[in-house]
Amino acid sequence: MGRDVPIPTSPTLSYESRPASGRRPGWVWAVSSVYGLLMLALLSVPAYFWSDRSNWSGDIVIAIAVVVLLLLFAWFALLMIPVRMRQRRPITRRALWIPLLGSGLLCAGLVFGAAAALFELFKLDKFSWLDAAPFYAAGAGWCLWTVVFWLIARRTSPESVGARLHRRLIAGSALELLIAVPAHLVVRRRDECCAGIETGMGICFGVATMLVAFGPCVMFLSYRRIRDISR
Repeated sequence: MGRDVPIPTSPTLSYESRPASGRRPGWVWAVSSVYGLLMLALLSVPAYFWSDRSNWSGDIVIAIAVVVLLLLFAWFALLMIPVRMRQRRPITRRALWIPLLGSGLLCAGLVFGAAAALFELFKLDKFSWLDAAPFYAAGAGWCLWTVVFWLIARRTSPESVGARLHRRLIAGSALELLIAVPAHLVVRRRDECCAGIETGMGICFGVATMLVAFGPCVMFLSYRRIRDISR
């Protein structure tokens, strides 16, 4: 009865690092600044085309602006999980829906780019009843990959979902570029007017998805890992 009972203390999590101290190295800010300039360049593309109305219609300008806004939405959606982990905030299953929708949106862009490249490669775009097929494929790809990512999120912890989404998107963009780049090289050899527009669009979608997936959050996570190992 007279013995002192020790007060239980909360265990220290092995994966939880100490709060950051000191300044981050200059390469972290340099990479983030370059990435921010790239995103600013994407935002300025619609304004550039808007100034030349003789060659570009309003529908094309609106379409480019919508694509850029969707890319920004997907970028911020992928940043949610790393930011919450950095701020030690809980990651709930409900909060995962925004990153899942953003990842599905990027996969829809990859499906659209691959479909457009294949259509031009095999000259399927000459059939008028197939004009909307890439858009239908993109919508189906968005729904399909959102469900696939949701199933992945159910089987893994919320903290590891972000890394899995980045790996899937990088692999998907590389696969899409393996389709679009050779198709573009073949199409450019044809003596046709405006040859290579759809395959070039596929390359743009693949590069944009890889750029969003390789966001500055990956650099900050790499810096955190290097800092923890060096301690």
